[in-house]
Amino acid sequence: MRSTQLLAVIALILLGAGCTSLPHGQSARRYVDTPFENDLTTSKFYLLDRHEVQLELNLTANQVAALAEAFNTPYEKILGLGEWQARYQDLSPEEKRRQKGQYMKDREGISSTWFESQIVGILNKKQRDRLDALLLQMKGPRAILIIPGMMEKLGVTPEQAAKIQRIIGEHHDELSPFYQKFGHNMLQRSRSGQTAEEAQKEQDALVVIITEILWSQDELIMAELTNTQRDQWQGMQGPILPVSWPETAGFYVPFQK
Repeated sequence: MRSTQLLAVIALILLGAGCTSLPHGQSARRYVDTPFENDLTTSKFYLLDRHEVQLELNLTANQVAALAEAFNTPYEKILGLGEWQARYQDLSPEEKRRQKGQYMKDREGISSTWFESQIVGILNKKQRDRLDALLLQMKGPRAILIIPGMMEKLGVTPEQAAKIQRIIGEHHDELSPFYQKFGHNMLQRSRSGQTAEEAQKEQDALVVIITEILWSQDELIMAELTNTQRDQWQGMQGPILPVSWPETAGFYVPFQK
C-alpha cells in the first residue's frame, strides 16, 4: 500500500536529514513537513486528511472515503505503473543499476499524475481551487520556488529567486541537525532511561526550534518581495485556515484507518 511505502521512506529520509514545514496554529502552514515536501500531490492528500480542511471544502462522506481509497491504492494497481515496473524487472542487473535513477523518477511521475487525476475526479472545481490555495498556506513562501508557475504569477525576478534560494539553503543547514535528532528520536521513540513523557517533551521542544527557524526563513523570503508581490501572495492563499497537524504523534500518514 502507498501508506506503508510512505512510512518506510519517511523513516529513511528523516534519519538522513532535512525536510521542511510548521505548526504555529495560525494557518495551514506545516513546519514539520514530510520528506515529500516537493511532491505537491502527496501534500494535498495530507491536507485533505485534516478535519478542518474537509469542513472548509465541504467534503461529503463519500468524497472522503473515495480519497482514502485512492491514496491507499497499491502501486501495482496504478494505471501505467505496473507495465513500467514489469519492463524494468525484465532488464539485466547491470541495466537495472544503470537505469535506477531514471526509473525512480519516472515511477514517481506516473504515480503522481495518477493520484492527481484522482483528486480531480473526486473534487469539484471550487474545492480544488480552495485546496490549491491551502497548499500555499501549508508550504509557506518556499512554495514560490517549488510550485510550477508561481514565480511567473508573482513576477519574481532571477535576482529575487537567487536570494530566496540562498535563504532556503542557509536555513536548511541550520535545520539539518534538529531534523536528524527529531527523526532519530521518532524512530527510537524513547532512549534508555527516558520516560514516555520525557521523550514527548523532547520532541515537542524540537518542534518549537524547527518552527522558529522556519518562521524566520518565511519572514526573510517575504522581505525579498515587493509590496505588490506580497499582496498578491496573500491573495492567492485566500482566507487563512488554522490546521492542527499531529507533528510528534509518530510518523503521520494520511487516511489511515
